[in-house]
Amino acid sequence: VSRLVTHDTRGSFIQHEVSNGNMVHHLCSDACFNKFRATKGLKTSCCDNCGLYIYNKGARVEYLIHEGQQKRFCNASCLTLFKKKNTKVFPCVWCKTLCKNFDMLPSKDRYGKIRLFCSVCCITSHKVKAAGPIGPGRPCSFCRRSLSEPAYYNRISRATYQFCSPSCWAKFQKNSPEGDIHLNCHSCHNLFNGKPEVLDWQGSIYQFCCKECCEDYKRLHGVVSVCEHCKQEKLLHEKIKFSGVEKNFCSEGCILLYKQDFTKNLGLCCITCTYCSQTCKRAVTEELDGNTWDFCSEDCKSKYLLWYLKAARCHACKRQGKLLETIHWRGEIKHYCNQQCLLRFYSQQNQPNLDTQKGPESLLNSQSPESKTSTTPAKKFESAGKTPTAQLPPSPPS
Repeated sequence: VSRLVTHDTRGSFIQHEVSNGNMVHHLCSDACFNKFRATKGLKTSCCDNCGLYIYNKGARVEYLIHEGQQKRFCNASCLTLFKKKNTKVFPCVWCKTLCKNFDMLPSKDRYGKIRLFCSVCCITSHKVKAAGPIGPGRPCSFCRRSLSEPAYYNRISRATYQFCSPSCWAKFQKNSPEGDIHLNCHSCHNLFNGKPEVLDWQGSIYQFCCKECCEDYKRLHGVVSVCEHCKQEKLLHEKIKFSGVEKNFCSEGCILLYKQDFTKNLGLCCITCTYCSQTCKRAVTEELDGNTWDFCSEDCKSKYLLWYLKAARCHACKRQGKLLETIHWRGEIKHYCNQQCLLRFYSQQNQPNLDTQKGPESLLNSQSPESKTSTTPAKKFESAGKTPTAQLPPSPPS
C-alpha cells in the first residue's frame, strides 16, 4: 500500500509511505519509491514510464505487454515514450525479416519460451513445421508457382498445404478446399472454424477460439472495469443491458445480485425482453400460438415476429426463412441461417491481419505488383469487454 505524506517527525519531506509486511517505510522521492518497489518486487498502480502513482481508478489507463510482462501507463504519451525508449529490432523467427519488437506478435513454443514473429502467417508456419514432418516440397497450394525460401505452411484436417508467400497463404484461408471459413484467434493465433468467443470494447472486436483464450487475453491486457454491483475495479466478466443502459460486471454472482435488486425496484412490471434479452419495464405483450411474450418496445416485438414467422433475412447471405443462429452485435440482434453464415459474417469483421504487419509481404509488394495486398497495422489494444451471445428466443413452429 502506498500513500503520500507531507513530512516525517524530523521535518524532512517524505513523499511516499509504504506498508510492506509489518513495517512502514518512508521514502523521500519518486526515484527512491521506484527503486524500493523494484528491489522488493512490489506491484502497485504506478506508471511504468514516469513512475507516478495512478490515483484515479476512473482514468484511462494504457496497457502493453513487454518481454512477457504487463506494463501500465497513466496516459498515451507515457506509453509512446516507453515504446521509444525500449524499441529494439529483432528478426522474425520464421522468415528472418527485421522488425521492431512492438510491431511483432509474441507466441509461446512447446517449451514455454516466448518467440517473436512478424505475422500470423509466420506463427502458423512455425507451428506446423514444429509439429512434425511436412513432406517433399510441392507447388504453391494457391497459385501453383514453385516454392521459394522461406515457404509458408498450414494444416487443415491433417492435410498440410504449402505456399510461396504470405499473400497466397492468407487468400487460401478464405477459400480452403473443404469450403470451411477460418477465423484467427487473437490470443493463441491458431486458425479455427467454430463459433468464436467475442470481446467488443470501444469499437474494436476481438475473436477467440475458446473461453480460455478470451480470459487469458483479458488478464494479459488489463481488461478491467468498475463492477456495477460491487463497485470494485476488477477483470471485466460481462456487459448486460438494464433499461437500455449497458452495465459492466465482474462475475455471475454480481450479475445475479444486481438483477435481484433491479427487479425488486421495478416490481411486477419487470421483465426480460423476449427479443433483445435486456431486463427492463414491460412495454408490450404479445399472445400467439398459446404463448405469451413480453417485450421492451414495439420495435423488438415486430422484429421478433418477423423472425418467428420466418420472414426475417439472414444478415450474411440475405436469404429469407428459418434462421438458426442468433447473436448480440454492437447493440443489435443479428440472425443467420446456420453456423457457416455466422462464420462468414465474423470473417468480414476486423480480424487480425493474416498476411503480415511489417514483415515479408511489404518486401513482396515492392517486388511483384500482382502480389500487392494492402496491409493494415494491428490496432493498439485499449480494453475489451465481452459481447454476450444472444439467448435464442423461443423456437418458431416447424
